[in-house]
Amino acid sequence: MMDSLWLHLRNSSVGRRLRAYPWIARPIHALACRLLPSTCRVRSGPCAGLWLEPAPSWPTDLWEGGYEPEVQAIVNALLGPGAVFYDVGGGAGLFSLLAARKGARVLVFEPHPVNAECIARHARMNALENSIQVVPLAVHSVCGHLEMEIAQHGSQLAAPGYGESRRSKKLKIPCVTLDEFSRSHPPPTLMKVDVEGGEFEVLKGSLR
Repeated sequence: MMDSLWLHLRNSSVGRRLRAYPWIARPIHALACRLLPSTCRVRSGPCAGLWLEPAPSWPTDLWEGGYEPEVQAIVNALLGPGAVFYDVGGGAGLFSLLAARKGARVLVFEPHPVNAECIARHARMNALENSIQVVPLAVHSVCGHLEMEIAQHGSQLAAPGYGESRRSKKLKIPCVTLDEFSRSHPPPTLMKVDVEGGEFEVLKGSLR
């Protein structure tokens, strides 16, 4: 019930128009945050039934079921027991949860500590923690350390020059290539890469 009310407030045309006025947008945002449920289930699509902890900054189609439907369909169709899924740039971990529920072993790379903990909680909430390993590293074309910038809303990391131009803070993050990582871990059956514009550098370090 609460999630339906929150979604209606967030998605209504009246709400969108009102949010254009800062003096109205702030109290609407505060009200929306109070209405936001602590947990909810994905409503439709291949991820239907998975538990998530929604955040105000997330797109609502993440738990409505319509988030990147083509990617959901591919993960759903190609993975099963015995498969290995590399989720590079895990975010909230939606695709990792789907892959693990299909029976795949999941290695999810998420250097942002807030997101990494969120993925771990989501894995526990869905009783999938034995199938999902959170790897708190950035993936790049070389091993070492990478200076990354935190997006203003705080839930994304990007290498300088990629993604949003206005950042609030920089972090030095350990990074690895997938070629090096796969020396001591099983290689992927399928991998998804979403790293704020740095995908080419990930692929350069994945030639093997």
